[in-house]
Amino acid sequence: MSKVASYLQEHIQGRVSTNAAVLQAASVDSGLLAITPEMVIYPKLTSDIRKVARFAWQLAEKGHVLPITARGSVTDTSGAAIGKGIILNTTAHMGKILELDTKQRLVRVQPGLNFKSLQETLHTHGLFVPAYPANYKYSTIGGAIANNASGEKSFKYGSMNDWVEKLEVVLANG
Repeated sequence: MSKVASYLQEHIQGRVSTNAAVLQAASVDSGLLAITPEMVIYPKLTSDIRKVARFAWQLAEKGHVLPITARGSVTDTSGAAIGKGIILNTTAHMGKILELDTKQRLVRVQPGLNFKSLQETLHTHGLFVPAYPANYKYSTIGGAIANNASGEKSFKYGSMNDWVEKLEVVLANG
């Protein structure tokens, strides 16, 4: 494990991997491109993402650029889920529904939550997110938002950005 990976592993609650098989798996998405990352990080908390972003920012200020790429279920075919630096994979630990308020028709979720799982939970309460992407069975909410996903119901209801009220975002400097 590199010094950077070891440092990050000591400072986050999630897991850092530089295993060759993990890096190989993270080097592709559902498209044709391939880029092998330096490490894959599985954050457990938003604070893990903040620490990784702040550390990468500090390294960049010293001339060592270490790009960060967010990654979910890898259903994208554009290469958006691959990168040469750090891959932040949110599906391992950040895939939960944090709050569901049926009266206000609001749901607060983590980015690694499977879109289909969210829809199934919402349907039990007579609710749904209308922007069904074609790959909703496999995609994550974070990816759907990042790509402003749309699908068969989008003509009537709009795409993902029409159904997002708030986002908690970690900036590049942490």
